[in-house]
Amino acid sequence: MICRLLKTIVIINATIMAGILSCSESGKSQKNGNEGVDDVGRVISLSHPELFGAEASGANSKRAVIDDCGRKVDIPADPRRIVALATADVEILFALGVGDRLIGIPDGVKYPPAALSIERIGGMYGRFSAEKIVGRSPDLVLMTISGWGQYRKHLDMLESHNITTLGLNYPSNYDELIAQVRRIGFITGEYSAAALLSDSLERRRTAIVDKTLYLDDAERPRVYIEWISQEGGRGSTCGATGRNHEIITIAGGANIFAERTETSFTASDEEVISRNPQVIIITSDTTRMNVAKARAMLAARSGWSQTDALQKNRIFVIDHQLTWANPRMIQGIELCARLIHPELFK
Repeated sequence: MICRLLKTIVIINATIMAGILSCSESGKSQKNGNEGVDDVGRVISLSHPELFGAEASGANSKRAVIDDCGRKVDIPADPRRIVALATADVEILFALGVGDRLIGIPDGVKYPPAALSIERIGGMYGRFSAEKIVGRSPDLVLMTISGWGQYRKHLDMLESHNITTLGLNYPSNYDELIAQVRRIGFITGEYSAAALLSDSLERRRTAIVDKTLYLDDAERPRVYIEWISQEGGRGSTCGATGRNHEIITIAGGANIFAERTETSFTASDEEVISRNPQVIIITSDTTRMNVAKARAMLAARSGWSQTDALQKNRIFVIDHQLTWANPRMIQGIELCARLIHPELFK
């Protein structure tokens, strides 16, 4: 039932996006409830951009949208000089084929290679340089507002310099990632590219869920996943609200901390050993971490050598960027599915 529902959603989403393109090409307006869509100056909620349609016309035209802060913001109909303050948004823009519009990106961007030559403007969550942003003269800034409480003053500060800024939530799960693709496709006018990418993300997930959805508890290996930022250090894991929990579940595993509600926390040796994981997945910078190093590191922890995962050598290392909320997250899910269930994904 859920698999059929996923497929139905894919078809509906593709149909909606096709409708947007048709409306854009015909120049007709659409209405949804009490909200109208005009050629210029429309008010559009970014929470559901797929419900609205036509591109504004004219070199200096604007579109009024409601961002995730609840603010009405007039954005360029065709932004060409974009600063993105989240690594996910940078990757989405490149995946949509408009990475060449970026003139400023956060320090943490490592992918795609074409992004590495773009000027860095500082970190996320307010650690960026306003002076660098203003100096680049962007026509649009995409600011992440999730995860920190001081975003409003930074929004106001940038707009005091006449910098058009949209406050966008950072995707916390796969569905929100797909929604972000559609939103950024709408913001940039790349409706067709957004429809194709979001459809691909939906289909690839469904291909995995079709094989893992009906596994019973005994068929789902107990999985412990740990993000390690520094070699030799103790990293963090997640409860049921973490993105890595979703990755494990879709891939056909059972998160050993599924009963916990924390998005991220450090587990004690006793907590892990008592749950006896059958598979351990380390997410890290794979230029510095490999399976041999990971196994030695875990074996050095008190009692871990007795876990099924170490006894049966089911220790795996994957690139941590494949678990972030970007279009490559599906690669991380597919890889975890092959590691957890090699018999299902060959």
